Amino acid sequence: MQKASVANHAIHVTGGSRRPVMAHVKSSMIKKSQRQPQWNLATNVEAEQRPTFVGREDELRAIRHNLEHETASIIVGTRGSGKTALLHMHRLDRGNVFPGGIAFVQGQTLFNSIVDDISRKIAMPVEERAMVIVDDAHVLTKDQLEELQHFLDVNPKVAFVAAADESFQYHFKNAKVIHLGGLSQNDYYAILNAHIKAANKDPKIAQLLWEATTGSPLFANIANRTIRDHLLTWHQLFESLQGFEYSGILDSDGRPLPPAASLSPQLIVVVENTNFKILKRLRRDPREFWKLSPRKFEEIVAELLTGLGYEVQLTPLSGDGGFDMYAARNDAIGRFLFLVECKRYIPSEKVGIRVIRSLYGVVQQKNANAGIVATTSFFTKGAKEFQSKVRHQMHLNDYFALQSWLKRQG
Repeated sequence: MQKASVANHAIHVTGGSRRPVMAHVKSSMIKKSQRQPQWNLATNVEAEQRPTFVGREDELRAIRHNLEHETASIIVGTRGSGKTALLHMHRLDRGNVFPGGIAFVQGQTLFNSIVDDISRKIAMPVEERAMVIVDDAHVLTKDQLEELQHFLDVNPKVAFVAAADESFQYHFKNAKVIHLGGLSQNDYYAILNAHIKAANKDPKIAQLLWEATTGSPLFANIANRTIRDHLLTWHQLFESLQGFEYSGILDSDGRPLPPAASLSPQLIVVVENTNFKILKRLRRDPREFWKLSPRKFEEIVAELLTGLGYEVQLTPLSGDGGFDMYAARNDAIGRFLFLVECKRYIPSEKVGIRVIRSLYGVVQQKNANAGIVATTSFFTKGAKEFQSKVRHQMHLNDYFALQSWLKRQG
């Protein structure tokens, strides 16, 4: 599959830029606000009832301006920068001016013809003004992108808006790029306040949280859910979001030597192992987990479990039997075998009960001692409730647990 990427004209929206963020979706980065906003940290978090949009008026105006001049808009930003939220906000903002309909295409779930998908959502042939919105355009193949461009060429009444990550390289005709940054301080606090009852005032922690996450609304969602589910206190959450790295001299396995260790003159460590380099980056910034491919994430989990004293064997890439690796361990009592399933999800995609039930069934079938699910995201309420009934046979390890594994090997 060939990836795609933007060009043409670019609009860099910075400074006082504000962005919409959807409570269940992704988010985005800017300069600090001049004034210190009021902030209330909470002990009780309200249930998320409906999407909440905050800011991004400048970007919405830029999209409207492009539409008025029959110019396409390509929204580009990092994962979690608010691209999807901005698309939804635009659809709500301008939906009533497209009598021909609006086709919202999700690139991640599109496997065949993009025009076939569009034709199911807007009237064909296109006789009235319509709009096509494509999310995750960077995952589309070159053939799909060229098919889309041809569709736009022969249907001049169709307006076009797309979102993609920074790897996108396809040149749409007559398109302008809108680069997303992070949330301003005020907008970041507004996201948190949208779902948190005013209770305990602690502006220092709120500001540190904003600085530690560079204003990412994605982490505002993490904060909301983590506090809501009573997984961590605010101080623990802040500590977990910090990058960490321990300096020192490494042994031949890449592990730090204790300060009192005697050093051989021949001790020269040359690190060439790719996974070791990835682990080093993860220790500096755990958010790097989300940039890994699913298979690379499995390899990193295997490295972490090996560092924790397990004997690990990855299963083959093909013919997945319901788990990704074996992890065995000996102690004074005996030998224990665990089956490990890895899920490299973004925080907005929680691991559900189906994954837990499936692994539990495989554990019984294989006569293993227990199952381990490791994820870069979190678990749904149903998944945690199921695990609580078989707590000695199923172990759930989320984004914060992975950070704990990293620290224990620091």
